[in-house]
Amino acid sequence: MLTNILFYLCFLLQLWLISFFYARMVRERMQYVTTNFPPEQFPKLYVKPKESYLAGQQRFTLLNQIVFSIGLGVLIYLAWREYNTGFAPYDVTAGLMFILQMLPFALLEFAEYSYYKEMRKQHLGAIRTGSLTRRSIFQFVSANTVMFAAGLIVFSIAVDVTALLFVDRSPIGKVINTIVTNTFLFLLVWRLIYGKKADPNLSNEDHVRQAQLTVQTLFYISISVSVFFILKQCVDSFTNGNYNPLLTSAYSVFIGYIAIGTRIRCTKVESLNFDGYKA
Repeated sequence: MLTNILFYLCFLLQLWLISFFYARMVRERMQYVTTNFPPEQFPKLYVKPKESYLAGQQRFTLLNQIVFSIGLGVLIYLAWREYNTGFAPYDVTAGLMFILQMLPFALLEFAEYSYYKEMRKQHLGAIRTGSLTRRSIFQFVSANTVMFAAGLIVFSIAVDVTALLFVDRSPIGKVINTIVTNTFLFLLVWRLIYGKKADPNLSNEDHVRQAQLTVQTLFYISISVSVFFILKQCVDSFTNGNYNPLLTSAYSVFIGYIAIGTRIRCTKVESLNFDGYKA
């Protein structure tokens, strides 16, 4: 019973942190840009009419409100069902809710990708400057962090294989998830370090700073994924699984804190150089 109560509290924190608090802060960042950097003075910042971006901000807010309402409905239903029938929360509830919560942010990322693509088309002939310094992954993240992340990946797979041999629990799903997730994160890191700059008008200093922050965040996510799968395998092997819903919700909170929260905390819009977007 106590475990389920902790799950409900953690699930409520998950809803509030991602779909309310972080969503509101992202909306405020977008509003700050459209309010303080109008198209008349910063025409390169806008590839569409300003009204299009205002409508996008409203859609982002509406989507998060819908997701937050759905989450509250799910929470109330689970508590009611347990009270009346004694059934514990589903293991996948927090994970599926987290995927739904990340949907508005993912759509925002896709919109940002299309925005930069159109910006590069419109300013194809503009003079661009860039650093000719040879890039290395260790310029963006420490060697200790890289080795620690790689070591945890190996250890996570080793734990799963050990569970297969001695506890009679099949780890194939976790092994595949570990490999696929970390491969995807590695490709993102590679693209950030060695790929072309997405925003052609962003200053080199801001680009390097943002790239470094994103690379570090991706490595922290990789570490978190490995730790989660290690803990989940231990829970599956040595308990009856009652801790799985709480563990998944806590993991979702932590990933949201890293993936979204780090960018909000460490990248201040007020400190960015917008001179490159002037006429």
